[in-house]
Amino acid sequence: MKARYSSITGQLISGHNEIILTKQSQICLEFFIKNVGRVVTKDEIFQGCWGNRGIIVSDSTLRQSLFKLRKAFSDVGLEQEILVNHSRNKYYLVPGIIELFSDGHANQDSPTAQSEPSVLLDNNVDIASKKNRPIWNRPVSFKRGLIVIIIFIIIFLCGMLLRSTVLKKIITYFPYATVHGRNYYFTNGFSNDKSQAIWRAGYWLDYQMVTVNSSRFVYINSARQNLMSIIICHDKIDDIKSECQSFVVIGEETK
Repeated sequence: MKARYSSITGQLISGHNEIILTKQSQICLEFFIKNVGRVVTKDEIFQGCWGNRGIIVSDSTLRQSLFKLRKAFSDVGLEQEILVNHSRNKYYLVPGIIELFSDGHANQDSPTAQSEPSVLLDNNVDIASKKNRPIWNRPVSFKRGLIVIIIFIIIFLCGMLLRSTVLKKIITYFPYATVHGRNYYFTNGFSNDKSQAIWRAGYWLDYQMVTVNSSRFVYINSARQNLMSIIICHDKIDDIKSECQSFVVIGEETK
């Protein structure tokens, strides 16, 4: 028994039986038809069926493809062995069994020409081709994951912007007095006794045996109970060349 194959429609017909081969089965069958009667190696099959398209597959994929091709021959009633395993990793297609048509009319004499042909489902996965898909053609799960990552990045950037604008506290200092060559500044809203705070800061700078620079500008931030926060600078604090030191004065010395 013989069969006819159309390279246009992918139909394989033998008598009243016909099927449409999967795309991969079509490529493999056409490779064997071009080499009909010649023993081909496994490497030649890999190159002819996948390598020409830049796809790399495993030996298992090759065996599955050959199995499905043989099953297609059986489904249309070709009982004899057509795709022969010549030796280890070598195959050949028996000549004179399958006729190739390239005009798309392989089924014109078939009584089932107007009926819906059965279709073989190909479960092979071309891993390399999936990896080369553009991002917009990837599966929905991949797109959702990408969207989640983008949303997370946007939220993170918004948080950083909020922190640098809304949550950032700007401290403003106002000059108050000059005592013993030091210029004293207080933050806006300083509610304690400023004269007492100046005395405490000057006493600490003069007598507490702590290494400090010879600063002319003293910025008093706060004074709560026995703690007072101060910054001392060579020049004004808003001068980028100014060298400053920050201290917390502990003690309740009074005049």
